[in-house]
Amino acid sequence: MMYGHTKGLYYLQVEDDVVTKPGYVTKIKTFVDSQDGYVMLEFASLGFIGKLFKSADLPSFIEFILLFHAAKPVDWLLTNYLFVKVCLDNMEAKYCPKAMEKAIRKYKPSLFQHMGVESSLKGKVQKLREKDFGKVELFIAHDNPAAKKVWTTLKVYQSHTLEDAYAGKNYFWALNPQPGDTVNIEFAKPLVLASFLFKSGNAEHPTDQFYDAVVEIATGPGAGNETYTWSQVGTFRRGVAEGALAGKTPSLAVRIRATVESAFWVSLREIWIQTLPQA
Repeated sequence: MMYGHTKGLYYLQVEDDVVTKPGYVTKIKTFVDSQDGYVMLEFASLGFIGKLFKSADLPSFIEFILLFHAAKPVDWLLTNYLFVKVCLDNMEAKYCPKAMEKAIRKYKPSLFQHMGVESSLKGKVQKLREKDFGKVELFIAHDNPAAKKVWTTLKVYQSHTLEDAYAGKNYFWALNPQPGDTVNIEFAKPLVLASFLFKSGNAEHPTDQFYDAVVEIATGPGAGNETYTWSQVGTFRRGVAEGALAGKTPSLAVRIRATVESAFWVSLREIWIQTLPQA
């Protein structure tokens, strides 16, 4: 906050473990432009997330936090600060609620959903959720080409199968990948591929990603123990592997292959394979 308050006209407090509503930036800008005479705009109701201030108003709040940060969490201090700023100036108690309502403008529905559960208070678990945020999207479905066989060497967790993920019915979720573990999609017939997209991790399990893994396609029969001859066409970066395939050679299969041992489980929230028209 001390760093950011000189970088723009407004300051918005968020955290790294939130999910957002689509188009949230445009919605925030439109709401900000429609308001004046406020102390704070609220885009999420819980904690300190989604709170927006005019940058010019921040120095006094920063001083307040520096004075009392050892006594209370910052979201509790925010309530105290707003009371002091809005209500303590010789105002009768009965007028305070209306004054607070005028000073704090609330946007609904909430644009941010906090997914973390660890509180800043030692030993406390925070499981509260924004009630009006709606359902968090855990997977994205696509109409993928017909597969002869979909399988994996990973140990699948409960009903989160690769078959359902490929069909767009659920997300794939499995235990820690080991070197050489694979996620395999064998096509019903040879296909000329246009592109591929694999997104790992989701809002509830953001660390369950492919960190060191490659994407390979099979263009011909293999030798020895290998069913196919594989060519690498992509790698995972920040949990995502995607690429365009301009080749004309039909592909028999596509797979993800882990290259190192992972400390985390792995999930796939999106699988999308696009093909080129064939003569």
